[in-house]
Amino acid sequence: MSFFKNLFSSFKISHKDLNPNQFIEWKAFFNDLLQMCLEISNVCSGLLSNNRLEMDGSAGDLSVDCRGHPINAGGNDEAYADYDNLILVGVWLAVKENGLTLFNLLRWLELPTDEADDTKFIHDNDIQSLCESLLAMLFNFRHRGAIEKAADSFSLLSNKLLCSNQVKYQKIPGEMLHKALERITQENHSTILRRSAGIPPTILAILRAEPLSA
Repeated sequence: MSFFKNLFSSFKISHKDLNPNQFIEWKAFFNDLLQMCLEISNVCSGLLSNNRLEMDGSAGDLSVDCRGHPINAGGNDEAYADYDNLILVGVWLAVKENGLTLFNLLRWLELPTDEADDTKFIHDNDIQSLCESLLAMLFNFRHRGAIEKAADSFSLLSNKLLCSNQVKYQKIPGEMLHKALERITQENHSTILRRSAGIPPTILAILRAEPLSA
């Protein structure tokens, strides 16, 4: 992931620079990489939240505390002494590299101009699902650093949507904000405003995305 993170931090290519065959190959590569980033985040979300992961058909036994730190289920057994720290460090490093890759990938992304626009690397139908995936990361992560990385990507995408000339795109951040506010009624009110809860960073990410000229 470090390679792709650095690649997209300083690299940009447009469909105008490619012949039709090259464009198809780059579009497939972009979508594969984007889906890989989202899948990595989904897996890490299961380890940094209390959502159960399905592994080989059986649910995992790992749970986390309010900070997103894995809870050691091994008692006083020495074999489990560093188990929680090992998981935490490994998963956090994966989230960090993946988060930076996703951020640079989204910074490089150009949104379609309309539903029929097929000249961009992402299709109109994928915009909503991408927002939903980022929102799910913010709601499910229970690790402050992981939430911050997801919030950066979510804010960047929200800014692109708000700056779009398409009204349907401009409305999406507002819809995401509404979902975040609705979530307040479903969460534990004693922990909802913790830094390790995803709702405050979600709201702030959308507010930060507001264009200065708005």
